[in-house]
Amino acid sequence: MNSSRSAGIIGITGGIGSGKTVVTDYLQSLGYAVCDADLLAREIVRPGTPALKELVEAFGRDILTDDGVLNRAALSSRVFGDSNHIATLNRITHNYIGQAIDGWLAEGFGGGAEAIPRPRFLSAPLLFESGMDARCDLVWLVTARDDLRIARAAVRDGSDEADIRIRMSHQMPESEKRKRAGLVIENDGSIQALYRKIDRILQSAPKAAPIGKAP
Repeated sequence: MNSSRSAGIIGITGGIGSGKTVVTDYLQSLGYAVCDADLLAREIVRPGTPALKELVEAFGRDILTDDGVLNRAALSSRVFGDSNHIATLNRITHNYIGQAIDGWLAEGFGGGAEAIPRPRFLSAPLLFESGMDARCDLVWLVTARDDLRIARAAVRDGSDEADIRIRMSHQMPESEKRKRAGLVIENDGSIQALYRKIDRILQSAPKAAPIGKAP
């Protein structure tokens, strides 16, 4: 952790259906700066990018559409169930996502820029798995009961319960994430209740000091 930062970087993570995106959308509506690793993951694999070139070299041109765009379904099918392929995919993508995140961080903390008076947020579903938590001064884990997470994901994605449970099984267990997080946000209620929790957390957080402990 870097204690020289004025207000710190807060990482936000959460599994499928946890409500992580609801939290980050709300923070952005309040005017906080949020870097979304999911959006970066799409940016880095646009046609002509070095990341896409490496993916093609690793998995073949059949992961591309006829227009040279990454076919995410084909890539998922190619790596699914193969730990070596998953490791290769993560190595390539996490490297370029990490570079993009470092560029975002440098915008606020490099080149003699004035100190930012409040936290910035780094949102990533694989924050711990990718090692991105090392860039953060504090990590918020958004979580909920499994039945709620499954129901939310089913409504959002149109997936069935069996498919959702398979996807959940490939993520780090919630018990491990709880151990690593500095702050756990239980999202078992309404969206309005979640907003109120975030408001209370923000009101109690340091405004101009390094963040190293949960409020």
